[in-house]
Amino acid sequence: MLAKGRTGFRIEAFKFLTYLSIPIVASQLFNYPEITQRIVDHYKFIEYPPEDEDTTQMKKDLEEMQNKLAQAKMRKIMMQRQLESLDQTATKANPTNDSKESVDSNTTGRWWNIGYWYTPKTSTNVKEKETK
Repeated sequence: MLAKGRTGFRIEAFKFLTYLSIPIVASQLFNYPEITQRIVDHYKFIEYPPEDEDTTQMKKDLEEMQNKLAQAKMRKIMMQRQLESLDQTATKANPTNDSKESVDSNTTGRWWNIGYWYTPKTSTNVKEKETK
């Protein structure tokens, strides 16, 4: 709302100068590092280094997660070795594979692969069965 007359002009000029001068004065005032440091120290907006134990707790949590990950990797490697040893003992116990003669050459022969039990019918398998 504007005031009318000469007093209205003075009030508007005062408001304009106030709106303009406050940011300019604040910019000049905070441009000096000593003043900025005094204000920061007075209000304690920022404390260096942080005094709480959040950083140490985060480091502990990170180390725990890394240890768990390393343990999981070791368990995975051990399980793979166990499966390989079981596979080797199974092939030593039954080297001829009498019950599974027609294992496709594409499969690895491990018991957990589906090709160990299932072999698609090919022309060579059909011919072998016809000759028997």
